[in-house]
Amino acid sequence: MTVTKEKHSTQTSRKLESELGVNQRIHFADGNKGGVGKSVLCRTLYQWFLDRKHPVIGIEADVNSPDFKGIYGDVNVAQFSEDETIGARANTIVNTVVDSQKNAVVNLPATVYEAFRIWLRDYDILTLAADNHIELVKWFVITGEFDSLKSLEISRVY
Repeated sequence: MTVTKEKHSTQTSRKLESELGVNQRIHFADGNKGGVGKSVLCRTLYQWFLDRKHPVIGIEADVNSPDFKGIYGDVNVAQFSEDETIGARANTIVNTVVDSQKNAVVNLPATVYEAFRIWLRDYDILTLAADNHIELVKWFVITGEFDSLKSLEISRVY
């Protein structure tokens, strides 16, 4: 059997992930402005996983503009909020990944910074993810304009 270059790199990547103890990744598409391309990034990542037959779950967290779910009907829904009474709804993201043993692509709404930060802190998401061998990846989409760059700078501080 001949191993193609793509298959070899995938096997090498999986071996490295196994050695590092990473089973799944949750990819968050973030950006502090609407219309910068978060949904396009989500659709591209999600389709990349599907095309390569990697197990993946899509999660739409932008309940006001559900573009990601609009394209892929099988995408789940989660919600971030600074309101303590509904703040736990975002926990479905980690719970779904743990239960399904699949990667996830999450479309975050614009201006979610504070609710996302509170969620990470109040539910100890970083520890929970590490304990379950889940790597969190945050993709931040910007326009290149000053306010967009400032949002990127602020978003990296948790």
